[in-house]
Amino acid sequence: MVSADTVSIDSVSDTLSVAKNAEATIMVVRAETTKNSELNNINQLTADGKLKNVGCGLNDEKCS
Repeated sequence: MVSADTVSIDSVSDTLSVAKNAEATIMVVRAETTKNSELNNINQLTADGKLKNVGCGLNDEKCS
């Protein structure tokens, strides 16, 4: 397994260049920071076939 940590998918197209060769994509989103529009973009890229086998991790969630 090879893991590549890239910048936000909305920031530059280089991330999509890496993703097209990946077997899976894991998005890490930050609680209370990541915008719904960014999540909708990820969903659209997945629907368009630009991201494969997408998983999501939630970061910085406060437990009470």
